[in-house]
Amino acid sequence: MTVLIAMLALCLIRFVLFLLLWILGYEFWIFPRLFDETLSFQDSFKPVYTFEKGTPGQGYYRVGLVIGLIAFVAWACTKPTEFDGFLQTQKDFINDLYNGNLLADVAQEHKDNLDRTKKGPTLEDLLREEEEERREIEAAKKIEDLHAGGLAADQDEMDAEEAAARMDKMLEEEED
Repeated sequence: MTVLIAMLALCLIRFVLFLLLWILGYEFWIFPRLFDETLSFQDSFKPVYTFEKGTPGQGYYRVGLVIGLIAFVAWACTKPTEFDGFLQTQKDFINDLYNGNLLADVAQEHKDNLDRTKKGPTLEDLLREEEEERREIEAAKKIEDLHAGGLAADQDEMDAEEAAARMDKMLEEEED
């Protein structure tokens, strides 16, 4: 795999250098006999390079190649890439996030109070609740006292009637 990558890189470098110098009117090759199959491995690397004046009559081809290269570079620079789309998508997401467009199903009041902390009951609310509890306790005590007092009153009435009955009985016995 390494040999294939090295060969491909060498071929691309050879071709780019040839095109650039061919546009200027020269023919330049690095390892010009590299792909000659009739030579041995060592002979295919000899000479290392050749540099010759180009053949006349190729001016139109050279101008056409320059125009083609300029057009290709202009097209490649203006063509949007997937990365440009990725960046635009990220910008749109951040804008939607900060504009609140992603929270469309939430009530407006909740959106407005999103960054505020939730408040607990105020001091007045706590004092009011304690006063109500105290009143309820006092009312319950009064009801208990009334029930207890009513029972005690009934007991006292029963004790008084019993005492009166005993006194009457004792008086009757003394009279007899």
